[in-house]
Amino acid sequence: MKEKKLPKFDYVTCCACKVCVGVCPVDALDLTISKKNTFHIEYPTLKSHEACIGCGICASKCPIDVIEMNVVN
Repeated sequence: MKEKKLPKFDYVTCCACKVCVGVCPVDALDLTISKKNTFHIEYPTLKSHEACIGCGICASKCPIDVIEMNVVN
């Protein structure tokens, strides 16, 4: 069985451009407002592990390479 990979976001570097959300072919990503700052910026999050097919399109299209595809245990 092939190992499934899921996106891991580096929120320290993420600029919240939302490109990854727009390119996901299965609509597995969503936007969540960050509660860590006063600007209420929407950052990408994975809706559920089951929704993601592990294709890596989000990571490949990220303009600043803040998404890493990690193997799920």
